[in-house]
Amino acid sequence: MKKIVSLIILLPLVLLHSCKKEDLTDKRDITLYSWKLKCVRTENKTLKPQNKDYHREDAYLLVFETDSMFRLNTSVNYAYGVYEILAKGEIKIEYYGEVTELGEGDDKVQKFNETLVSTMNEVTTYKVLGNTLILEGAKGKVEFEK
Repeated sequence: MKKIVSLIILLPLVLLHSCKKEDLTDKRDITLYSWKLKCVRTENKTLKPQNKDYHREDAYLLVFETDSMFRLNTSVNYAYGVYEILAKGEIKIEYYGEVTELGEGDDKVQKFNETLVSTMNEVTTYKVLGNTLILEGAKGKVEFEK
C-alpha cells in the first residue's frame, strides 16, 4: 500500500519535471530565428493577437534583420526597431515603432498594437525557455515562439 501511495505522489512530480522548459538563454543566439508573437503581458493583463487575417502577411513576426535592427510589424503597419545585445540575457531596445501610418479599424487590435509598441520600448532582458523567447522590461513581457 505504501508503494502505491508513493508512486501516486512521485509520478506527477516526475511528469512535471520532465515537462519543464529548459532555459536556453546562454546557448541560443536569438537573432538567428524568426519569432511569432504569442502575447503581451502588462499590468496583470495578457493580450494576444487575434487569430485572423491581417493587412500584413508578416504581422507580429519578429525578425532580426542585422546585428542592430529588427522588424516586428503590427497588424497594418511596417514597424522596426534598433537593439543592442549587451550580454546573454541582456538586450537594449533603443527604438521600436511603426513607420507607416495606416489606421487599424478594429479598436481592440489598435490597443494591442499600442501596448506592443509601448512595452517593447522598455525591454531590457530576454530569456529563452524551450522554443519561447521572453522579452521583459519595466512595462511587462512580450512572449514569442519559434
